[in-house]
Parts: sequence; C-alpha cells; structure tokens
Amino acid sequence: MLTKGATAGALLVVDDEPHVLDAIKDLLEDDYTVFTKTSPKNALEFLASGPTVSAIISDQRMPEMDGDEFLARARQISKASRILITGYADLRAVIRAINEGQIFGYISKPWNSAQLGVTVHKAVEYFEMSRELAQAQALLRSLMDSLPDAVFFKAADHRFLRVNRPMAALLGIGDPAQAAGNTAAAFWPAPRAREIEEEEREIARTGEPLVDRLERFESGDGADRWFSKTVAPAFDEQGRIARFTGVARDVTERERSRQALLESEKRFRTLYNSTPVMMHSANRDGLLSSVNDYWCEVLGYAREEVLGRRSMDFMTDVSRRRFETSVRPEFLRLGEVKGVECQFVAKDGRVVDTLLSAVAERGEDGSPAQALAVMIDVTEKKALQSQLLQAQKMEAIGHLTGGIAHDFNNLLTVVLGNLDLLTDSLPRASRFAEWAEQASRAATRGAELTHRLLAFSRQQVLEPTTIDLNDAIASLTGMISRTLGERIEVRTDLAADLWLARVDPAQLESAVINLCVNARDAMERGGTLSIETANAVLDGEYVRRHADVAAGDYIRLTVKDTGSGIPPAIMDRIFEPFFTTKGEGKGTGLGLSMVYGFVKQSGGHVDVHSEVGKGTSIQLLFPRLHGAGLAVDDERARGIAPRGMETILVVEDQDDVRAIAVRMLESLGYKVLTASHGPEALGVLEGGAGIDLLFTDMVMPGPMTGLELAQKARSLRPGLRVLFTSGYTNAATYAGRDRLEGTEWITKPYMRRHLAERVRKALDA
Repeated sequence: MLTKGATAGALLVVDDEPHVLDAIKDLLEDDYTVFTKTSPKNALEFLASGPTVSAIISDQRMPEMDGDEFLARARQISKASRILITGYADLRAVIRAINEGQIFGYISKPWNSAQLGVTVHKAVEYFEMSRELAQAQALLRSLMDSLPDAVFFKAADHRFLRVNRPMAALLGIGDPAQAAGNTAAAFWPAPRAREIEEEEREIARTGEPLVDRLERFESGDGADRWFSKTVAPAFDEQGRIARFTGVARDVTERERSRQALLESEKRFRTLYNSTPVMMHSANRDGLLSSVNDYWCEVLGYAREEVLGRRSMDFMTDVSRRRFETSVRPEFLRLGEVKGVECQFVAKDGRVVDTLLSAVAERGEDGSPAQALAVMIDVTEKKALQSQLLQAQKMEAIGHLTGGIAHDFNNLLTVVLGNLDLLTDSLPRASRFAEWAEQASRAATRGAELTHRLLAFSRQQVLEPTTIDLNDAIASLTGMISRTLGERIEVRTDLAADLWLARVDPAQLESAVINLCVNARDAMERGGTLSIETANAVLDGEYVRRHADVAAGDYIRLTVKDTGSGIPPAIMDRIFEPFFTTKGEGKGTGLGLSMVYGFVKQSGGHVDVHSEVGKGTSIQLLFPRLHGAGLAVDDERARGIAPRGMETILVVEDQDDVRAIAVRMLESLGYKVLTASHGPEALGVLEGGAGIDLLFTDMVMPGPMTGLELAQKARSLRPGLRVLFTSGYTNAATYAGRDRLEGTEWITKPYMRRHLAERVRKALDA
C-alpha cells in the first residue's frame, strides 16, 4: 500500500482472470482510481474514449493477445506508464523492453504488495513528470514562437537544436522542426555558413558573447535583410562548450532609414556645391560670405566682386525697399522666409526674377548668426506648377471616366449580346428586327463613346505593331481628302529615312482622322491642312519645359491647319473629355481627349502650338523603336461567324454578362461551363471536366485576377487555351499577359460575330 499523501491518479488494470483484477484493485484503490478490464480489446476501446489514466498494468499471458502486443498498441493511444505482470517472461527481454522505453517496469507473479505499490507509485510519478515536462516544452515553444525576434539554440558542433518560427522564416523553412540536426550550410550559401561557424568557434574560444553585431545577408526567402545578432555560449561543468544561444533582431527598416539619412546628407552636400540654382550664405550683418557658381553665372559677377557686400546691393530698387521694410524684419523674427519674389540686377543690366527662400542658423543669443538663401526662377516654377496641376486634373478625370466606361462596357455587353441574339431570332422583314437593329446601332455608338473614354483614361487595350508612320499616312491621304472636302487643300511632307515606331495602327488612324476633322471645323471658309513626319531628338532643355516627357529619340507627326486658332484662355482644357467649342449637337468633346490618351498610353507626348486667326499645329511624338523590322499583317479573312463544338469555361463575376456570354457561345455550338470567380473556376478545372478554352474576365473581385487564374489553370492543365476579356485594363492588370503563350484578347462590349472569331482564333492557335 502507498503511504498517505501519495500522488493520486487513475489506473487501468487488464487481466483475463477476475480474481487477479480484484486483488490488484483492493490493493491500490485506496490511493488511485482503478479501472479494470478482462479483455485487451475492451481495454483499448476504453483508452480511446475513456478518462486519462496515469498507468496501465497488464498481464503477459492473455487469450486475445499477449501483454507485449497489448501494451504496444496501448502506447499508440495513451502516454500512460506501462507495467507488465508476468510469471513466465524472459527477464532479459523484459529488462531490454524497459531500457528501450517500451514499458516502464514489470511485476513478477506472485507479487509482493509493497513492491507492487512502489512500482505503481513510481510509474504514476513518471507519467505526471513527463506530462509536466511536455507542458513546459510546449510553453517554451509557444513563448519562443510568440517572440518577434529570431531565436535559436545550437549544439557545440554548430547544429541547430531548436529554432522559433521567426528564425524558421529566416532560414526559409515552414516548420521549425526542420532545422534540427542541420548546420547553417543547409540553408545559406557556403561562404556565409563558414562565416557563421567561424564566429561561433571564436565565441567558444574566448568565452565572450557576440553582442549586437549588425549583419547584412540574404534570408531564406531571397530578400536582403539587416539583423542585429547576439550569440552567447553555454558551458558544461568541465568548462567545455555545450551549446550556443542566439537572438537575431530584424533592423532592416532602421538600417535603411539610417542609410537613407546618410545618403540624404551626402546628396545635400553635393546639391549645395554643384546645384544649378542660385545659392548664397550671409553673415550676421547680412554680408555675403559665399555664393555658388550658378549665382555668379546668372548675375555675371566674379565671386571676388560680391563677397563682403550685401545681397540687397544686387536687387532692384523696388525689391530692395520691400526687403528692408518687411522681408528682413520677418526673417530676424522668425529665422526663415519662404517664397519671396525678388528681382536681381545682373552685371549687364538684365533683371532676373527669382523666388527667394532663406533659413537662419541661430547663435547662442538666439539671433540669426548665418543665413542660407536659395533663389529660383519664378517664371519657370510657375510654368512647371501649371503643367503639374493640369496633369493631375487630367489624371483625376481619367480615373473617373475609366471607371464609368468600365461599368458601361459591362452593360453594353449585355445589351449588344441580347440584341444580337434577338436579331438572329427575328424574321428579317419584320419591324421588330428593324427596331432591334436600330437599338443595336445605338448601343454600338455608345460603345464607341466608351472606347474614346478609355482611350483618354489610358485604359484601353492597345494592340501595337511595328509600323512606318509614312506608310500609315500615305494610306490615309485619299480618305482624308474625301472627308475634308474640296475647300480644304491637303498637303503632306513625309521625311525620308523615318524611324520606326511601335503603336496601334487602328488607334493611330483614328487619332489622325480626329485631328484632321477638328482642323476642317476650324477652317470654315477653307484653307490648308498639312501632315508632316520627321525624326526628332528631345533634349534636356525640351524636357525641362515639358515635365511629362522623357528625353530621347522620337518620331514627330504634325497636323497643321490655317484655321481660327485656339484662344489662350481655353488652351489648357482642349484635351478634357466632353469639352468642346463647337455648337450644341456638333461634337462629343471626346476626339482630342482620345488622341491625348492614346499618345500618352503609347509612351509619347502631345505638343500644341496655336495662334488666334493664324491656325493650330498639333504634334504627336512617339518613341523610336530600335532594332526591329516592320510587322507583317496576317489578319484572317472575315466570313461567316465561325462555330465549334468544344467545351469552354466562362469565368465572369457579373451575372448578366456571364449569362449573355453563355447564350452567345451556346448559339455557336459550344458546350459551356461557368464560374463566377477564380477559385470557383479552379474547382471546375480540378474536377476533371474536359475543357478546351478558358474564357475569363481580367478584372474580378476577390483574391484572384483573370491573369492569375490563367497562370494557375496552366499549372493544372499545361497548354490550355485562354481568351481574356475586360471593359478596360490598366498596366498592372495587363502586365504579364504577353508572357503567357497561347492567349487571345477581346474587349467589352463584344458582338457575337467578334466573339466567335476570337474564340475560334484562340482554339485554333
């Protein structure tokens, strides 16, 4: 029997002889809760569903299975200590089982009551200690994983013993247990791994920890990171290195900020010494102590002519009086002035308009001891501000119109698709068919308007090819002459050896025709329209005056007229959508906005020169394409809308748009499956259905775009054909489609005939 106060617990005793069970229960039930079973199978079921027991006592020889087998199976269910009762077992085998951890102990028959009690008591204590140890280890793992810093423990041979989750992420593994037994060489390049082991050997040699060492290295996810690392040694009783404990704190953002500050200070020093802006320093008395080279260059003085004089000595009389009466007192009071307009007089008598800002460095008495002043040309700044404000306004209008056009294109897809199907189902001679065709034409005109809105907002899908602008203009000349009428003389001046450009031919033709029609409207009494091409090199001076274009080689396409010209008051608004100077009902105001959006989306620039009463010149500049030949047009001949029998998966989040796409495809003979978003479509693909074409919207709500869906679908089904669609797209959405081979594109809204051709082209590619 156990002594009073022994650790309480639950026991399971298994023996096929009831009197043995009763004897053991009588012996132990004063100290433990004792459960008994005569069948090993019943005992296993009890362990699987019953209360937790601390120890299992089993007879060795039982009819259903022997004690070894029962305890082995029990081990898979319960972590309780296992005790074997035997009167026949090979003691050497039993001792070996104890040493190997298969059982905790054994009791020989006939047993000694005291020996039985002690063995059970130790088994229960061992179980409780093991459970507490497991809980402590779980708590330690939880604490380690909750730390934001990377923590690791290593053995003396540099192998990881344990790491927390941040350290596992740093190593590039998902499970911290994967690190155990590996050295740094398993996760990092050999040079880096050797450095780490050298550090640890030095720590072991000196016994001194490595504290807050800043290190830069590539982590397991491929990113370049900065860490502050501390590694401390631990020694055994003989003074030998036993293990290493390390903590690494991610200080990437702090280090980047520090480096950015150093770089900023360096740039400031460089800027002060070499900036092309007038700068000077003045002492407490207002006398110039230094001027930069640009200050001397602009005003034409040598440095020795100005040092020691007051800056006010070089101002006009008006600026000097204003500076003395208001600017200087404010500067002495506040220690700074900003944006003060001043006029300086150059050595040759020229008046230079500047915008002056100054800041003071105060002395011990709080008064300005030194001043640094910067002067820039006011005219240039105002011009740049005007360009920036105009660009921001156009960008804001572009976002608004692009969003409207996107939603409207979805609506028009449903309207045009249903009208198309309705027209096919009605007798040709019926008035209902005529009404449907009229509605279809009106919806098509609406689609043209949204197309122009998308062009302005730079969200249309371009299909650029390599072209010679001279060839494009030559092919348009006849049509332009017929369109403008006899009162307008059309002249062309096309440069020889014109560089090639990469633009959308259809959009280019539309832009040129729009410019020509606008020119015709500006020449009500007739005149001359000139179309010119030339190679152009935009230098730094041009770019400085036009903030929205980069320097480089361009092809210039110019459309000039001898019309009424554009008044300066409305010059900044001519590219705004819906703005027009024409009479009511004579224009949508989208022509020039479409031209502007197309050119900007093509990476180009638009420059306008106009004089009231003398005419207007509009220049379209397209980037030069280097190292490419002319594209070959292999457009398919158009005939009856092609049909097919393949299976198509349609992915579209808009219910109405998805429904009309399905109806149109089914009317063409195709079998159609549907999904409303990317994850649902992947489920269809994973289901094993035979699918020949994925027809997906590019922009969908949720976690997956059409492009991402296509990429994942290709990983499931290599070679799957893909047809994309969208009411609009931006650069981020469209980027990457060209790298996905075997794809086609169709723009919303689409008619059944257009859809049939694109589907067939995608399937037959």
